Amino acid sequence: MILRITEKCWTEDFRFTNKYYERTYEYVTQTGEVIQALKEFLFDFETDHVFNCNDEFEGECLGSEIVKIEVIPF
Repeated sequence: MILRITEKCWTEDFRFTNKYYERTYEYVTQTGEVIQALKEFLFDFETDHVFNCNDEFEGECLGSEIVKIEVIPF
């Protein structure tokens, strides 16, 4: 199962502009069950499972908050 994650990220820029940026990526899990996929993402996160990352910003995300999780079945 694939989870499409949307986060709002704070960058170095945030201190001056008070603006956050969005980042969207797909997280590939090893299961076909929604609850198990969410648990895997939240408690056993692996950067090797992240694909199709789309950042609205340059540089590093210093902090983030999940805005939306979409479930995409295999």
